[in-house]
This record gives sequence, structure tokens and C-alpha cells, in this order.
Amino acid sequence: MYELRRGDIVCFDSNVIIWGFIQESDTTNADKISKSIHLIEECSRLEVNVVIPSIALAEVISGCKSKKTAEKIHSEIFKSFRVVPFDSMAAFQYSELWRVKKKSQKGKNKIEGTRNTLKADCMIIATALSAKAHCIYTGNNEVEKFKKLAQSKIEVESPPGFLQQTTLEV
Repeated sequence: MYELRRGDIVCFDSNVIIWGFIQESDTTNADKISKSIHLIEECSRLEVNVVIPSIALAEVISGCKSKKTAEKIHSEIFKSFRVVPFDSMAAFQYSELWRVKKKSQKGKNKIEGTRNTLKADCMIIATALSAKAHCIYTGNNEVEKFKKLAQSKIEVESPPGFLQQTTLEV
């Protein structure tokens, strides 16, 4: 498990933004809201630099019901985090990730997902790599897929649960 340290750079995927920043979830992911809020608070407390890939931002605001809501969320995200573009360095990282991914899509190594979803996920990972992030935080059901796509080039985690302090009986 990745341990946050002061001054680190971490990346949030779209679902962490939705759960922790917008605080929306379906009933199956209700616990993800508190975990993602806790992660955001810890990043702030430890002065961890959070980057949001522009591709993840697009995923978030494209799900908004109105243009006004999308504009508000867009503005708030820019105030709170560093949004990083998919630039030429990210494009280079992406080409390497995609090339290896295509070669490994046989048998048990096959990574599940549509071509468009896998490309977007590779672009998010590539953007995090070009921003020199130490870890990407994504949803529980996405972690294994992201780990395979990232090819051990960056750590991938789901938002951690709260550390519970236990009482010892003497």
C-alpha cells in the first residue's frame, strides 16, 4: 500500500473525484465517498500535490446534467487541484503503454474493457506518469485493470479506509 508523504505527487482518477469532491455515488459505492473525502483531506493535510488528468476531468464534467453544473465543477476542480493536460510527453508515455498492452492481449493476460475505455485509462496513466505522480488513486473495481495497464511504472491504489485506533485492554 502506498504511503502518502509530504510533497509527493499523486493522481486522482475520475471516480475518486466524483466520490470525494462531488460526493456522489450509487448505493453499492456509498462507502467510497467517505474514503475519498478522507484521502483528499489527508492530501491537503500532508501538502501532497494532487494532479487531475484532463481526460479524467472530461469524464467527470461530461456526466453533469447541465452546462451550469459542469462549469461550476470545472471551476472548483481548478481551484483545488492541478489539472494536467494530455501533452506530447503524455502522448509518448501513452504510445509505450498501448504498444505493450496490445502485445499482451492474449489469453489470461487480456485486460477487460472496451477499446475506448482502455485507451482513456491508458491516457490517464500516461498523463500521471508525465506529471511525475507517485501513485494513481482509482476505484476498487478499476485497480487491477489500472495496474495491468500501468505495467508497474506507477503505483495504483483505491482510496484507503480510515486508520482505526484500537484500545488495548490491560
